[in-house]
Amino acid sequence: HTFTRRYLCIASGKFIEDSGIYNYPIAENRYIANKKRVSPTGKEAITHYKIIKRLRKNLNLCLVELKTGRTHQIRVHFSYKGHPLVGDALYNGNTNLLKRQALHSYEVDFIHPIKNERVYVKCELPLDMKKIVEEYKPLFATKEEYDIRLFYISLFKSQQYLISYFRQEIMSPAFST
Repeated sequence: HTFTRRYLCIASGKFIEDSGIYNYPIAENRYIANKKRVSPTGKEAITHYKIIKRLRKNLNLCLVELKTGRTHQIRVHFSYKGHPLVGDALYNGNTNLLKRQALHSYEVDFIHPIKNERVYVKCELPLDMKKIVEEYKPLFATKEEYDIRLFYISLFKSQQYLISYFRQEIMSPAFST
């Protein structure tokens, strides 16, 4: 029987890839109680992620699916890769926007062990996380829209430069003779 768990989280930092797999073993932290760490001697931990929305201020709404279920797995993996969750003080996340981890159990999907029927449960993003997503939403809906805007800005600046250059040339004493 398969048991699928998907989470939504708000992670910080600039991601290079839009999706990926974190496959790093997790163990107890020897120095801090109730904290975990990536360690070669730890237990297998596999986390799949996909960025749903890139937000301003280097925030990212991510969909995460666990292939294993270690304690603090998402928090440990994201922090280890330099993308701590918003509000996650234990794993170096910024607590200015949220006083709890920006982590939400979004979907659970499994076959009921007795009825042998599919059970699917989905729970929308909580209001405090929705507020962050809305407040830091990107200024442009798509990367294409952003690229087009940059093109027009650079074109406008080029035109401004040319106009300025020709005004200087026309007004220069060498040109007026």
